[in-house]
Amino acid sequence: MLRLQRLLAFTSRVHTYLLLLLAFFFLAFCAGSYFLVDETYIDLLVKVADMVAWTLYFFGAWVLALVLLVWITSGVFPWKQLVLDLLRLACGFGISFVIASVQHLVREGLVIGF
Repeated sequence: MLRLQRLLAFTSRVHTYLLLLLAFFFLAFCAGSYFLVDETYIDLLVKVADMVAWTLYFFGAWVLALVLLVWITSGVFPWKQLVLDLLRLACGFGISFVIASVQHLVREGLVIGF
């Protein structure tokens, strides 16, 4: 039981580091609009950010499964881990949504139709 709680704490920390990595790629993407960069650089950043975002989502599902497993085995529901995991997932989704929206706006433009 204690090993499972330690594993949950460690995976939660790794999930935080994945979110920080996604935030780094978001900042590098934002810096690409201030400096003269090649289009392939931006494409590479978007692909790597997508890969990190999907890893973040799958790892978040793993943390949620561990939360349920800790709850089943110990009888104590780890609310803090659950809430923090959901917040990290929401932040990761928001960052990837902003990157995808800006990339679509730059590539396709804005179309207003009636």
